[in-house]
Amino acid sequence: MDRMSASGRHGAPVNKWRNQFGKLLEWKEVWLRTLNERGFGISEVDISFGPGKEPPADAFWNWWITFTIDDFEVNSIGAEDLDALLFEDDQGMFEDEVVLDQVPAYLLERVSK
Repeated sequence: MDRMSASGRHGAPVNKWRNQFGKLLEWKEVWLRTLNERGFGISEVDISFGPGKEPPADAFWNWWITFTIDDFEVNSIGAEDLDALLFEDDQGMFEDEVVLDQVPAYLLERVSK
């Protein structure tokens, strides 16, 4: 019996990092566009992802995403299926769970505090 991988191709291994990195790049464009449209007075926005290169196949890892808006910086962690990010709160705990399409609204709220 021929087994199909989760990528839908026979015998092709699933590359979680590559697939999710592509998804994050697409979301990055949406987030940047939305922040620039809604973020009155924002002069600089940067979003960076880690790991920046594919980890070894047997490594356990999560995404580390840093959002910088002017002088404000906040870190988040993306894990598993990347449906949401866990943002670092004011006490340094990663407990603020935000679905991906709500990230700009969450960031603008945090910046305005």
